[in-house]
Amino acid sequence: SSGINAEYWHLISTNLEQEKNSPLLFPGKCDDATLAQFPPTILDSREFDMFVTETRRLAGRLCRAGKLVELVVIPGCVHASPCNPELESSKVWIDVMRKCIKKYLLE
Repeated sequence: SSGINAEYWHLISTNLEQEKNSPLLFPGKCDDATLAQFPPTILDSREFDMFVTETRRLAGRLCRAGKLVELVVIPGCVHASPCNPELESSKVWIDVMRKCIKKYLLE
């Protein structure tokens, strides 16, 4: 799992070693002043996602900064569950994202 994650980080980073503390790649590493400059933010995760704890921590910090709009944690599934359209959790995630887009971007 960590090897796959490293491959993904290298795809979006020009120099991962230099950017390992970049708030653009790792927003959880931002200081509070930088988080206060974030736009209103929606975070989503899965109940058994390997990053759910980090997502919840970031949500708490964004909430204290007045920037968290929604934190969505889809129950009973893992990190990549929304990638499989056959899973019920994928359908739940799509429905939740549609509602968020409608509520925050279209209304």
